[in-house]
Amino acid sequence: MNSSTINSEKVISIMHQAGQNLKKHFGNIKYLRFKSEDPTDGVTKLDQETEKFIEKELKKLYPSIGFKGEEYGKRLESERFWLADPIDGTGYFVRGIPGCTTMIALIENGEIKFSIIHDFIFDNLYYAQEGQGAFLNKKRISQDPWGNDYDFAPRQLLVKEAGGVVANIGANSFNYKNLNFLAVKKSL
Repeated sequence: MNSSTINSEKVISIMHQAGQNLKKHFGNIKYLRFKSEDPTDGVTKLDQETEKFIEKELKKLYPSIGFKGEEYGKRLESERFWLADPIDGTGYFVRGIPGCTTMIALIENGEIKFSIIHDFIFDNLYYAQEGQGAFLNKKRISQDPWGNDYDFAPRQLLVKEAGGVVANIGANSFNYKNLNFLAVKKSL
């Protein structure tokens, strides 16, 4: 079985179900515990329940594919596994602030073959399958820039001053007006 045998409609349905349950509790849940001293690194019972739900539903469809989640780690050692973050942005979720998502990716031999990011608050579901394109709510999307220099310049300096790197692709020097850029974390 390879990534082309993944039934995207069934996996999307699982993510929608998870999101519908989460949305009912948006802004109305407390932390169970914190993973670190960072106040944004909290875990709710819904982080745990959602991860278990996604794993259980994916196992029904694809029992031979492993699973690794943020909350419980890796189960079923495999070169092919689902990688899941049940609530990315738990701090936003707890406070009732949009910007939280549920995310999964199918990893095969160290490569991402399929992914979904579900903004369950606004019910926007982004997904991509290797060789088949990227979509938002079943409508194909492309990499066209969605802004102007005034949209990106303030963010570029923030990334740089926070220790990141902002560079134009294929250029020797940086020009904030060139929207063909990467903003990345500097390697250690």
